[in-house]
Amino acid sequence: MLRMVKTGLHTLRVALVVLLAVALTGVAPLRAAQAQPIVNAAEARADLQATLARADVQAELVTLGVSADEASARVASMSDAEVLALHGKVADLPAGQGFAEAVAGILLVTLLVFVITDLLGYTDVLPFINPLPRPAN
Repeated sequence: MLRMVKTGLHTLRVALVVLLAVALTGVAPLRAAQAQPIVNAAEARADLQATLARADVQAELVTLGVSADEASARVASMSDAEVLALHGKVADLPAGQGFAEAVAGILLVTLLVFVITDLLGYTDVLPFINPLPRPAN
């Protein structure tokens, strides 16, 4: 009976260690601060007009029922504050950014799990890691 309790406590301890290790790896991605250049309204307006001139953007506008000329005229008639706000929103939109970081994070977490399970002796995935000695029962 005492042996079963010790085995159960050991299993619980191992599960807790694995859970804490995964939690401490920071599964949620951390975003680094990114410096963005300060733009004035004229630069932002020109950048938005250049974005509207791209073929993929024009095709999307057509599917939404807006002509490229009409969108360009709307941007031209916007106030400076509106242009800066829209430019900030367009600049912040993710366009496939962060994919490499996400893949690297997943690989790192997977490697960490393999290291921990190899150390505990549950798996033998990484041949250069020797399992820790188990406590005597």
